[in-house]
Amino acid sequence: SRAGSKYSYTNARGARGDQRSEEDIRRRAVLNALAVSYHCRLPERKLRNWYRQKVHEVLLQARHAALYTDKDDPVGYLLHNEMWEYLEHMTLPPGTAKNESLLENVFVMMVCILNKIPVFVVGKPGTSKSLALRVINMNLRGPDSPHELWRREPQVHIISYQGSEVSTSEGIEHVFKRGEQYLASTQGRDAIVLIHFDEIGLAEASPNNPLKVLHAYLEPGYPKDRPDYAVVGLSNFPLDAAKMNRGIALVRPPPQWKELVKTLKAICGKSIKDQLLDNLARCYEDYYTKQRVPDFHGLRDFYALARTLSAGLPSAKQEHGGFIFRAICRNFGGLPQQKQGRQQSNQQPTAAEQRCPFLWFARPFLREFGNQGKYAHEHTQVIDLLSENLR
Repeated sequence: SRAGSKYSYTNARGARGDQRSEEDIRRRAVLNALAVSYHCRLPERKLRNWYRQKVHEVLLQARHAALYTDKDDPVGYLLHNEMWEYLEHMTLPPGTAKNESLLENVFVMMVCILNKIPVFVVGKPGTSKSLALRVINMNLRGPDSPHELWRREPQVHIISYQGSEVSTSEGIEHVFKRGEQYLASTQGRDAIVLIHFDEIGLAEASPNNPLKVLHAYLEPGYPKDRPDYAVVGLSNFPLDAAKMNRGIALVRPPPQWKELVKTLKAICGKSIKDQLLDNLARCYEDYYTKQRVPDFHGLRDFYALARTLSAGLPSAKQEHGGFIFRAICRNFGGLPQQKQGRQQSNQQPTAAEQRCPFLWFARPFLREFGNQGKYAHEHTQVIDLLSENLR
């Protein structure tokens, strides 16, 4: 039924002013509905690739018209284009990268919000979960929306709840009652109430078991087939199946280096050469999968490194090495002393590389800057970094 709801919505959306053939519009609507229902819940890229290949095989067996057979991944190509069309008609905050995470998050959230289908978005910090919701809130303003396309849709009114390990069922019920009160008001007649659960995974870890009350709100029962309001839950890790299966699940896999580079370019603009951004992205991708403490450093640290470089990279090239070392130390330090040590290699890491292991992975491309960077890091103390923050 959820796939059918999304099929009807995307089919109607494609028919509005679209010059494509009726068959192409329906095929795209079916692909989009299947993608939101099944493709986006797959947590690994390998599984997603396999799914798209199987869908393509079914379409060919059904003798559908040519489906971009010149592309290596025809189904992925169509899905990406549809997601891009959504984001292309939206106003974004300055410096926002239109990467894969944001495209999929906005697309899936938009479809689910407008259809009032609960959706749980799962991904590590830095995978554009909150940003996507912010973008939707900026653009779904009803008649006051910045783009004409979204003026046809109702305004979204967000009611937020911050999940934590001390959350209670009473607190969650209060949020839904606020939503009901707004719907009953004059303002709520032409609006969609969006219940936004931030860090819903933390609430699930509460000993009070507060999320047990969600079941009745997510599936209100006959004669209703969905809630009266949209529900979006954001989490860094998956919830139990009893809750995830009561809505759409979007599980974001870690970004690939190409997506990291795209994000870095949006953050840094033209202030840093592409080769340096490419090297940093490859180093982070390798470091993230091999770091001694899983998820001790993540995407937020990586993007903070990019902002540090963008804001203060010296104009004199001979000073670049020292500044890059210092920026890496600032954003990828802090590893507990008992977790420090040498990497699995025949080469002996320096004292700086033991304290900040990211330097070990960045060693190959940092060599071009000579020993100045190493010297700068060896003489960087925590008190110096704190002093810089206070300036």
